[in-house]
Amino acid sequence: MYLFKDKDIIEVPITCKFCLKEIKFPISSKEYQDVRKFPIKKESIHGDPEHKLTVFINMSLEIENFEIQDLTEKEEEVAYSEELMKQVLGDIELSDEEIELYFRSSGRETVSLGEISILIGKTKEDCKKIVDKFIEK
Repeated sequence: MYLFKDKDIIEVPITCKFCLKEIKFPISSKEYQDVRKFPIKKESIHGDPEHKLTVFINMSLEIENFEIQDLTEKEEEVAYSEELMKQVLGDIELSDEEIELYFRSSGRETVSLGEISILIGKTKEDCKKIVDKFIEK
């Protein structure tokens, strides 16, 4: 194949816009021949702070598009938000079990007593008391 010029592997370089380091994505002639649909998606996790560079390489072995995802910030944000929510829910006198139910049922559409019972392994009567407490708070 003319793109590989008698080489088995071609490295497609890109300068990461996040850390400004050159990252090379190797593509073998076999991998290129086996592709059924372009672009080829390649990923590299690197840098400090750690981030993921995803590139999309077209049939001419050129980078057609890329995405950068900062891995450390999102993990910290989620942990911080969950801890803050637990603290707030504890401050309004919800038990650990009730807080857990809050997280398990949040983001769902309407949740029935039967579903709540399954989520926390309690009877419907016990769940009714918890639901009434949620409404009160």
